[in-house]
Parts: sequence; structure tokens; C-alpha cells
Amino acid sequence: MKNKKIIFAGLICCIFLSGCGSDNVVSNNTYKKQIEATTKRVSFNNKEEQSTEDEQSTENESALNQEDKKVLYIGKEADYRSTKPEDLFKDAKVVIKGKKIKDVSCYVADNSLPVQQVEIEVQEVCKGEGIPDKIIIGYYGGEVPFNEYAKTLDKEEIKKEFPDYNEEEYKNVYIGIEDSDENVKLEDDESYMLFLANDSDSKGNYFVLADGYGARKMKDGKLYDFNTNDYIEFDFNK
Repeated sequence: MKNKKIIFAGLICCIFLSGCGSDNVVSNNTYKKQIEATTKRVSFNNKEEQSTEDEQSTENESALNQEDKKVLYIGKEADYRSTKPEDLFKDAKVVIKGKKIKDVSCYVADNSLPVQQVEIEVQEVCKGEGIPDKIIIGYYGGEVPFNEYAKTLDKEEIKKEFPDYNEEEYKNVYIGIEDSDENVKLEDDESYMLFLANDSDSKGNYFVLADGYGARKMKDGKLYDFNTNDYIEFDFNK
């Protein structure tokens, strides 16, 4: 399966949210996040991604149900209420040390942004009660079918930005979020400190606060610091 990528910008929306929905607001109802997404259609990049032998085998199986896959990327900017670990610790409903087990699924949030869900092995609970050994968390990322994304847009917006849109023509088009240093990036076999709120779009699960600031890699018991690009010791009991 060929995977062609595109970044698009043009349609502008400003959204205030906590995590990923109104029920996601922490108890004091103050954690707010502003997202500005810009979209514009441009021509697809003809450069195809290279695959390993194993990936090619998987792609061959997928090709039975799907032709060329095209990905449109949304640029996202955020104005976070807090990014410091001590502030996120106060805001979060749950704080854990955990490790990624596997990707679970993707869905489109009410604010029209794709959300990646991941199963997490809980290694230590730093805040919260009754947390099981494995939980599902969500964060802005992943790729969702354009047809699912379109259901969250106003019909006039679709008509203006995508005048040629119809479900059949767009069945192999997906929506993703443009790469950024602030994006959540969970790697296999790595431990993370996760600052979480309830995910109102996926009942019973959790959502990462403040994107990558709320999903910090850990190394030798130390926490990644964005300001110094290094790992530091941190004590939330201070």
C-alpha cells in the first residue's frame, strides 16, 4: 500500500478545551487549552515511503481492502494553561508512571482533531485511586479516515474547502496532525510520566493533559525537561 503525505492549511478554527471534551475538565474546572487548526488543500507529494520486508507483507494484506492511502496533516498550535510538571500534577486527576503496550484505535474528537488511543501498563501510581494495572489513554495524534473527520465539520465548511468531496472518492484519504515537538510520542519499551484527566469522548478512559508536556519520558528515575532538553530529578511531594 502506498502512503502519500500532505500538509494542508486554510480552514481556521479556535477551540477551548480541557484534554478532549467538556467532561474532561479537572475538578476546579480551570484547565483550558486553546487549539488553532489551519487547513489548506495542496497537491499530493508523489514521493512514496519505503517499506521493510515485514511492512511490505502487512501492506500487501491491507491492499486487498485499500488502495493508495493519502494522509492530510492538520497544523495545530496550542496555548496551554500549564506545562510545568508541578502544575500538571495539581491539575491532573491521575498521574502514573507507565509503559506503552500497544496502539488500540483512533477516533475524531468533538473539536475535529484525531485522537490516538493506547493501552498502557501502569508501573506506579503517583496520584489517583483504584487505578488498574492496565489503562487506555488518549492523546491528539494518529490518523483517522477523512469520512469520519468530515462528520464533525459543518456542511458549508466542507463545501468551501473540499468542493469535490464525496465519500467514495475520499475513502482512502486520512487525517493526521502535523509533526511538532509538542506532540505526544510514546515509544515502545520506554517509561513515561503521564498526567491524565478523564476522557469525555471515551468513557472510563483517560486523556493526556497538555500534549507532550503531559507525557514525559523517564530515564533512570529522572523526568525529561523541555527547557534543558535533559533529564532531571523531580519530587512532587515538595
